[in-house]
Amino acid sequence: PPRHAAVSVVSPTCVLADALTKVLMAGGPEAACVVSAFGSAAMTIDWDGSIRRTATFPDFESGAQAEHPTVACGSFQIA
Repeated sequence: PPRHAAVSVVSPTCVLADALTKVLMAGGPEAACVVSAFGSAAMTIDWDGSIRRTATFPDFESGAQAEHPTVACGSFQIA
């Protein structure tokens, strides 16, 4: 069963973002290391509503620029 209710990944390419959403959805805490190893950032929302982000995940709410101005985003959510 999926460990998270939703995950989002910001990566240099769409293919990588899409693939890493599946790694995060199935993986545990160690999955964040895999995301970072590919130069990507991630956010997860757990079933209890808690939100976790890698240190490099863009702060879209404040309008802060991402480290790379052109990035691809992938999201996966269990309804």
